[in-house]
Amino acid sequence: PREPGAGAAPLLPGPLVRPAGCPGGMDADSRFAAVATRACWTGKLPYAFMGADFGSVLFDGVGRTLWADPAGATACFTPDGTALVVVQEEVTAWFLAGLARPGQAIAPRAPNGRGRALFTRLPLPETPAERPCSYWPVRLAAVTDEARAVVFSTQLDRGTARRRQVVWHCPEEGAPPAALLLPPGPGPAAALSALAFDPAGTVIARAVLSDEARLLLDGLDGEPRWRYALPAGGRRGPQRLHTAFSGDGSRVAVAAADGRSVVLDTVTGRPVGAFREPGPALQAVALDRTGTHVAHGMAGDGRGRVVVRRVTDGTVLLESGPGELRQLTDLAFSPDGEVLAASGATHRRDAALWTLPLSGPEPAPLPRVAVHDLPLSDQPRGSLLWTPDGPRAVFPGSRGAGAVWDGTTGRVLADIPFGAGEGAVALSPDGRTLVTVTQAGARRWPL
Repeated sequence: PREPGAGAAPLLPGPLVRPAGCPGGMDADSRFAAVATRACWTGKLPYAFMGADFGSVLFDGVGRTLWADPAGATACFTPDGTALVVVQEEVTAWFLAGLARPGQAIAPRAPNGRGRALFTRLPLPETPAERPCSYWPVRLAAVTDEARAVVFSTQLDRGTARRRQVVWHCPEEGAPPAALLLPPGPGPAAALSALAFDPAGTVIARAVLSDEARLLLDGLDGEPRWRYALPAGGRRGPQRLHTAFSGDGSRVAVAAADGRSVVLDTVTGRPVGAFREPGPALQAVALDRTGTHVAHGMAGDGRGRVVVRRVTDGTVLLESGPGELRQLTDLAFSPDGEVLAASGATHRRDAALWTLPLSGPEPAPLPRVAVHDLPLSDQPRGSLLWTPDGPRAVFPGSRGAGAVWDGTTGRVLADIPFGAGEGAVALSPDGRTLVTVTQAGARRWPL
């Protein structure tokens, strides 16, 4: 501080800025950090960038991590202090006002609440307490409203890759939880590819691959309802299945990556519509509230396409190529069936939402960015729901993180502290209950 009477207020030290969420292994003493660190002051806050041998991070004067990357980078601030230019394999400009491109402000994140453990070991009867929920990471899970029941895929035996599905549920208020194994899929090599509860939480749909693609419908009590084999004739190559219920639970759809899909009556298991979509790999399927319309989402080779058809006769009601779409995580109809939402990733690796009105031909819709720079895996298993309040999406990041995002407020409701291959994330049909399932158990998180 200057001497009193020097004509200026004393400069007093403020609190130490401690960033949160830095990449693991960052070393402030590294030689790279000594030459790559930059700082600026813009508005009312200082901003600092640090690039080190094992990661790079941008944080502000209140300790918020605004951008992070597990790789080293060099960067500089623009003279007016409004943007950061990062140089890696690509040169990218990040606007510091919410790290949003002009006109795309990002709402602040909601504080994470404390989760509640549903179970911390394999919940099957007579299972040793030290037994993990799965010998390998849990990949798929589904949950009913209010977490009355959870179903997840587990590897019961250390020496085999075969997985079984466990149902955990609370029969009634105050009663102790119960758990059971669902019947195995057809054949010893059956692999689970998709898992879902109906909106009422009374039946479970499992899409499995063995010698053919099948949809298995089981009751919450583990009793089989029906089995359906998808007609043969698909393209050769790696397959993956997708499934979705209508809003009223009367119909269920199953679709394969090669473009085949069938809509079935939930009670009888009889087909009410069959389709085949040409083009890149099919990555998502959705039904509207009554199962009258079906939506297919395809993406590949840097382009995406969404098609909405009438189930009864296959008439195309909408065909659109959403702008900047690179990957699809899910599709969802609005409650009135007038708008289709698509979630996925842009070519800039941003997690984003597209909305497509069914009222007529429109220009290719542009994405609404939900989370900047959230790389997804090649086959992301996300989810998208359209609640009465608006769309809500789960984005499964591939770099040890994910996010739950609310499309009405534009806020990130929860940060998921593991990547898509390390655990399963399930959102209830009403979009109000989030459950994570890992080898260490299942937890319910308030949204």
